[in-house]
Amino acid sequence: MAGLVERIGRGFRRHDPEYDALRKAARAAIVIPIAFAIGKYWIDDAQAALFAVFGGFALLVFADFPGDRRARAGAYLGLSVVGTVFITLGTLVSRVGWLAVVSMFVVGVAVFFAGVLSAAISAATRAALLTFVLPVATPGPAGVIPERLAGWAVAIVCCVPAALFLFAPRHHNLIRRRAARVCEFLADLLDGTGNPAVARAATEELQTSYLASATRPVGLSAGGRAIIRVIGDLRWLTDRLTTPSAQAGSPEQSSRVLRCAAKVLAGDDAAVRAAAREGLEAAVLELDSARDREFEGFSAVTGATASTRHAATIAVLTAHAIDSTVAITGRIVAWSAAADARPVFDRLLGRQTR
Repeated sequence: MAGLVERIGRGFRRHDPEYDALRKAARAAIVIPIAFAIGKYWIDDAQAALFAVFGGFALLVFADFPGDRRARAGAYLGLSVVGTVFITLGTLVSRVGWLAVVSMFVVGVAVFFAGVLSAAISAATRAALLTFVLPVATPGPAGVIPERLAGWAVAIVCCVPAALFLFAPRHHNLIRRRAARVCEFLADLLDGTGNPAVARAATEELQTSYLASATRPVGLSAGGRAIIRVIGDLRWLTDRLTTPSAQAGSPEQSSRVLRCAAKVLAGDDAAVRAAAREGLEAAVLELDSARDREFEGFSAVTGATASTRHAATIAVLTAHAIDSTVAITGRIVAWSAAADARPVFDRLLGRQTR
């Protein structure tokens, strides 16, 4: 029995390494019965209880919005408004069979098509459809709309705070936190004070956490998707900088870019991230200038043998590639922070991503 329990535990840890699925299930198991009890015994209406339960599933199980708490709160607010409209509309068309079918087709196409606008809308498609499918599939007179909306309101009041504060998801910021650690360790290597083994271990942890994640890529914001592009660059930089023969052409400027990128990635406060992003953009421009000056002065290396010239040329080109990759990484991190700093409405509609 002990061996069986251990194997089951290993299976859960392998498929849910950050316990996000467990937290999500536990949160739904705690909150949805409370919403049902309020609809059933406090409002004392079967329609209210039904929509409180299914509204809870829509908000806690089907919806998984990206971004920080403020962005997720805005997304839940938008879903609440859409759900109110869909419940009302679904109830009104439910009494006429052909109208219900046509409405379901139109709403389904519109909702799935709207998912291309942004990751937040894409994450809400199933939850939004449930708020229309349920009322349109359970015909009722227009007089039941207040009770159905009351149940939806109970679900919102109970489930939205739970989604934001109870067992809040950690996977949305996991990649950023680990990428920030890698940037710090790589900056130490450029300064000559780092440990190559520590840098390689941090990079391996970053890559493993991304590959083992069960939540990519739908649950990612525009900024989060940009950070994914950094993983490969950080992997390449780690491979180069932990090799004794590879050196950056402008180590001081490259180190500054990586440290500024780490501050942007690890910043929890919006004001701190904004200030760090300005410093990062300035550091990237400084690195670009230093790298270009270094490479402009490069000419064919003369030496005693062809092998010597070849080795010197490879060293210069490698240094240029390292500086360029650091600059690209800094630009992507800065763009990611700018994308996540957009107003909630722009993020919901996928606007101002450039």
